[in-house]
Amino acid sequence: MRHLRAALIALPLTFGVAVAQEAALRDMSACRLNDAMVTLEFTFDAGACDEIGTALVPANASETAVFQIPVVTSNDICTQQIVPIDFAQAIAVPSGVTALDVQLFDEMDAETLRASGTVDIAPESVDCMPPAVTPTGG
Repeated sequence: MRHLRAALIALPLTFGVAVAQEAALRDMSACRLNDAMVTLEFTFDAGACDEIGTALVPANASETAVFQIPVVTSNDICTQQIVPIDFAQAIAVPSGVTALDVQLFDEMDAETLRASGTVDIAPESVDCMPPAVTPTGG
């Protein structure tokens, strides 16, 4: 019985640690379009009302540039369902940068890191294409 009580007390602590960890970005890729632009793509598991905002371009970039991108939650009423959100954007990246450290943070609380990942930038090639523009409206 004593062991069961200790296990039940530790359970919320273990669960809390697992929930507090940020998620990893999936299917990350980055390739250089030219000396100033890179195509960045990834998938992020988030709530059905979440959207990925515009990347904040770093002021000072070394070989690995840190890109912070806000996750915006709409005011719409929606389910608690987790859905994959795809991100594909051409971003300004100086030519000396060889990797991206992408950090998704909560728009309302910049201290809350929602997901992160690092990806090397593939060199410019004919296989590197800018993201397709999706028409809006009807």
